[in-house]
Amino acid sequence: MRRRAGYGHGSIFKQKSRKGTVSPFYSLKYRLPGDVKPRRVPTNPRTSDETEARRQLHALLGEQTIVRVQRESVEEILVHDLLDLYVLDCEDKRQPIQRGRVEPWRTALGTVRAVDVRRDHLDDLCRRWKRTGPTWTACERVLIDGRVLSWPARDPKRVRPLDGPSCNRIVSVLRRAYSLGKEKRQLLTPLTFPHFDENARGEYITEDQCVAICEHYQAKHGAKVKADVFRLGYVLGIRKGQLRRTLTRYVVVEKVRGAHVVAKITWPGEVTKNGKPHVVTLRGEARDIVQRAWDARRPDCEFLFHIDGQPLGPMLSELKRTCKLLGIVYGRGKGITFHDTRHSAVTNLTAANVPEAVAMTVTGHVDANVFKRYHVRRDEVQADALDRQTQYLATQRGKTPTPARIKG
Repeated sequence: MRRRAGYGHGSIFKQKSRKGTVSPFYSLKYRLPGDVKPRRVPTNPRTSDETEARRQLHALLGEQTIVRVQRESVEEILVHDLLDLYVLDCEDKRQPIQRGRVEPWRTALGTVRAVDVRRDHLDDLCRRWKRTGPTWTACERVLIDGRVLSWPARDPKRVRPLDGPSCNRIVSVLRRAYSLGKEKRQLLTPLTFPHFDENARGEYITEDQCVAICEHYQAKHGAKVKADVFRLGYVLGIRKGQLRRTLTRYVVVEKVRGAHVVAKITWPGEVTKNGKPHVVTLRGEARDIVQRAWDARRPDCEFLFHIDGQPLGPMLSELKRTCKLLGIVYGRGKGITFHDTRHSAVTNLTAANVPEAVAMTVTGHVDANVFKRYHVRRDEVQADALDRQTQYLATQRGKTPTPARIKG
């Protein structure tokens, strides 16, 4: 039987299941002005103490109408609504959203009330994604401004387990969505988010390794062009996708002594990851690479780097074969990848004593903290730093009074 205790316009009770077991926690039953039927809600936080249950009931019955309406409107916010805020905020800041960052949350938690999400829910999801990979279903969502946002289901062939850093990137989307809910919708929740340890963010590719890869690049077609793209990524620190999407109209050409010489590349915001325009003035080897690509341009192809008028296509398997031929370990977390050219460029620019602000304009970083994370430790750089420190300390000797020795 239910255990009831009358209290004003409401009561507290313990719910009885169909199997006859009685819940150890109290629930609340109360009727407010305007309610057609009495409300039945669990205590929040759940409690088995009768005094605490009565206190919660008294607080609900004594709550002002305007406060109650505002609280209930906040409590009805869904995770879908928070993710909508995230999407609109990214559009306002012109930040592109990578596929697979928002969709897993919409499928897993979209219809759940934001205040009902618990930390163990997130831990279970991340644990599952690390084991089997995230999936999502096709759906559409109407945003606040009336636009319809739709996305297809994920291809089962592309589902793969995630590592810790990849889980962190997906979790960061939900964390930011909840922050926007707190800022714009007065959402208050003690929810915390998981974070997984990350290995080194990248490996350093030495100059000899880069030269060897470019000389022996394994590709059936366009080996020279793809080697140039790899080298340009190593010199400038530009992402592979941004290089592959470079169009001939992004190249600025100057006329010098009757010849057309490339001077700059101006990437618009729609092809950069951070959504910001990126301009690089070309000199030295970088200009030679772009000049070769410019001279080989075709009227029937808009891409700067192409193979017989066709886009480059994927380069992962070819780089993997090249590293295997040269005895270079390949693979994220155990060896090098194409993206390590970006890490290496940051490291080389720093080692060459290029000012950080100038180096960031070359690589396209807009956040100094992100730029610093791309720096990879080099043993020879550390050794040089300690040698310089030793030399400096040697010059300081004898310049200050020697402290008197203490007689023991």
